[in-house]
Amino acid sequence: MNKFMFTILVLLSVLFGDNSRAGLLSIDIPNALPVEGTSYDMVNVFGVPTGESYLDFTNIPYVSTLRTYNSTLTKIDNVNIDLVLSYDDSAVSLERSYVARYHVSNQSRLDCSGSFIGLISVVNQGVLNFSSGTTLYLELFDSSITNIYGGEVIELDMGDESEVNIYGYDFDYVNSKLIGFWQNNDPFEILMHPDAYDKVSLITIPEPASLALLALGGLIINRKRL
Repeated sequence: MNKFMFTILVLLSVLFGDNSRAGLLSIDIPNALPVEGTSYDMVNVFGVPTGESYLDFTNIPYVSTLRTYNSTLTKIDNVNIDLVLSYDDSAVSLERSYVARYHVSNQSRLDCSGSFIGLISVVNQGVLNFSSGTTLYLELFDSSITNIYGGEVIELDMGDESEVNIYGYDFDYVNSKLIGFWQNNDPFEILMHPDAYDKVSLITIPEPASLALLALGGLIINRKRL
């Protein structure tokens, strides 16, 4: 990680942090449940509410640290969090939220869309599915698996036996940057070391114009059969 990116992440941590955390509550779910509009210091997710298949963690102004455990499924929507730690087989769906640092470990999974995350770290056998939103820095190690379908990834670093799959088209590698287009036609560029570029899997998908031509061709064939 370069010095500029490190400085940005430190600033994010300060901005997201709440200097008055001493007055905030800490809760263990499902023993206690979060209340919309309430800020928290520490939130531990050990289970989900009775009768529910997932925890709906929505419209929370601020959380210092959120930790997920076991096989819980948590939907986080419109929440500001300083640090998220996911363990065991827990899974998190993250939408419209701001997170300074997110750590995916063990066999946990993060599905990210429409959110901003300063740093995402995926280790052990963790899984990241990144479809939209922004992250400043991705670090991927051990036997983790990461799938990137869209959004903005500023910088990526990987090592060990980690697996990274990037879905798009018109890929190229110029000046230590992977460039190309997502399926929705948005251009992207990801800063990555040549060693990382050699390890990523670039999966070409049909661009929108090609899909439109295929659909039109199928329509013409069907009309001829009628």
